[in-house]
Amino acid sequence: MLAALLHGQEDLRLEEVSDPTPAAGEVVMQVGTAN
Repeated sequence: MLAALLHGQEDLRLEEVSDPTPAAGEVVMQVGTAN
């Protein structure tokens, strides 16, 4: 999945990362877009 990662002040990068696996009591939500 594509993620926006903050590497430092004014250093925001889009990077490909693996899909997260939720632990017990956690959820993964898919975020869409809206106008």
